[in-house]
Amino acid sequence: MIPCDLHVHPDYSIDAKPSIEQYCIKARQIGLKVIGFATHYDVNPDRDDIDPFMMVDGEKVRIDDYAVGRYFDDCFETRRQFPDLKILIGFEVDYFIGVEAEVVRLKSEFPLDYLIGSVHCLEAVAISSRKEAPRYFDSHTFDQMADSYYELLFNVANCGLFDVIGHADYYLRYGILNYGEKVLEAYKERLDRVVEAAVRANTGFEINASQSRHGNDFFFPRIDFLKQAVQRGAVINAIGTDSHHVDSLGLNINNSLAILAEHKLPFNPFYENR
Repeated sequence: MIPCDLHVHPDYSIDAKPSIEQYCIKARQIGLKVIGFATHYDVNPDRDDIDPFMMVDGEKVRIDDYAVGRYFDDCFETRRQFPDLKILIGFEVDYFIGVEAEVVRLKSEFPLDYLIGSVHCLEAVAISSRKEAPRYFDSHTFDQMADSYYELLFNVANCGLFDVIGHADYYLRYGILNYGEKVLEAYKERLDRVVEAAVRANTGFEINASQSRHGNDFFFPRIDFLKQAVQRGAVINAIGTDSHHVDSLGLNINNSLAILAEHKLPFNPFYENR
C-alpha cells in the first residue's frame, strides 16, 4: 500500500501525458489510497508566450476559468467513477512577485483542496529547465542566485496562500553543474527566515521524489535541509512524485517515507488535519 502521492500532473498540464482517469486506474493497481492532482498554474506575464497555458481536449489553450472549470469537472467525474480513492484537486502555482492577487481570486472561485507554491523561475528564467537554466546560472554568482531564490521562497511561505511549499531546494537540480558542491549549503544561512514565515502561516514543506526516477537516491529538499527546517518548527505535510507520466505514479514514495522515519522526521499529511 502507498499512502499518498500529492504531486501528480495530469494532461491538463502542457508537459504531462496521462489523463486523470488513467492515473486513477494506475492508483488502484499499485494500492495508492490518496492521489492529489496538481496541474501547473503558471501565469507570470513576463513569460506570457511560454507558460500560461493548459491542455483541454488535446488542445493547448490559455489558462482561463473555462479551462480550470473543465479540469474540475473531470476531477469530479473521476471521483464518481473511483469512490474507493481519495482524489484531491489542486494546482502547483509558479510563484512570482504579484501572483498573490490571482491566487486569492482562484481560491475564491473554485473549490480547491490544496495549493502547492513553487519557485521555478528567477528573473523570468526557468531554472527548473535544462534548456533555460544555464542562461541564468552563467550570468549570476552563487550568492546572487541563492539570495534571490530564498527571497522568493520566503514570499511563498509568508503570504499564507499556499498549503505546501514545493521542492524547496529545486535550484540544486541544475545549479550544481554551475556552482559545484557549495550549492548544497545554500540553505544554511537562508532557511530559518523561510521556516519562521512558514510556521507563522501554517504552510508545510513537500517531499518531492522526482529525482528517484532519474536514478538518484535523494529527494527535494535534501535531508540536511529538512533537519534544519524541522528543528526550527517546520512541518512536512506532503509527499509526491511530481509525476508527468503514469508509470511514475507512486514511485519510491514508500522508500522516501522510510528515509524520513530513519532520520526521525515526522510526516503529517495536510489532508489528515481537515
